[in-house]
Amino acid sequence: MPGFSLFAITGGTEPASLGFTVADLQVTPATAVVGTSVTSTASVTNIGATDETFPINLSIADAFADAESVAVVAGSTETVIFTVDTAYLFAGTSEVRVDREFATFTVEAQQVATPTA
Repeated sequence: MPGFSLFAITGGTEPASLGFTVADLQVTPATAVVGTSVTSTASVTNIGATDETFPINLSIADAFADAESVAVVAGSTETVIFTVDTAYLFAGTSEVRVDREFATFTVEAQQVATPTA
């Protein structure tokens, strides 16, 4: 029939389930000096019925920062760990995102000693 397609597009208001959930995102230390490292950890739970390896992305300030693959047995939880060098970040508060979890940490500028005469 003219004007009709063999394809249909459907959707919903909720994102599709990825087979895993992420929870308990934490960043330590909460305050770091530029040039030191911060560690982000999160719990990844396999909500499916089979063992899977999931790609987990870390974003800082809405920009991709790192990725890890996490193997999780069906129904179990594993911890994903990211270590980020703050040398590439501006001083101030940064937002970290892993899946739908958010956390913040603060980067402080290095204190430079003023020479005395």
